[in-house]
Amino acid sequence: MRILLLTNNLLFEQTLQERLHILGHETFCSESLIKSQNSNELSYLSKFFDALMLSETISESELLRESGNIQKMDIPVFRKYISQKPASNENIKHTFKDNDYHEIHSDCSLEELRESLSINGGRERKRRLKRDSLSVTTKVDLLDLHLSHKEMKIILHLHSSNGNVVPRKKLIEEAWKEKVN
Repeated sequence: MRILLLTNNLLFEQTLQERLHILGHETFCSESLIKSQNSNELSYLSKFFDALMLSETISESELLRESGNIQKMDIPVFRKYISQKPASNENIKHTFKDNDYHEIHSDCSLEELRESLSINGGRERKRRLKRDSLSVTTKVDLLDLHLSHKEMKIILHLHSSNGNVVPRKKLIEEAWKEKVN
């Protein structure tokens, strides 16, 4: 599964990213997309991902501000939380009722994480088939996306692969110009 992880702190998400990689999922983690002024970025990027994960570092007010854009994505939404589920999550659940909305505890076991993500496995495959069979192409000017330099390098490298799988190692070498063992 390809997961777009939105956060306000990239370093905070390292452990989760490692766990998702162990489970065989690809993740793209961004802090600039949640702060973007371009309302089309998230909906455009959603066709490249099978699920959206929202970090606990993103406040409820930020989520509500972006809710219209997130609802347009038509992919499952996973919201992480740290301690007990906040009572305010009912507002978020109601806001994303048209999306496939799930909550994940940040300290859940690897098995719980795997099962939470597998809930939408069949829908993921159907979405991918639907996405791959689309004949209409949407063009977006990459300069309008307000991505960081490294994010832009990664997106351009993925784009140049013409739909082929690009190993994580290759992306790291491309973006950071470092050899990975």
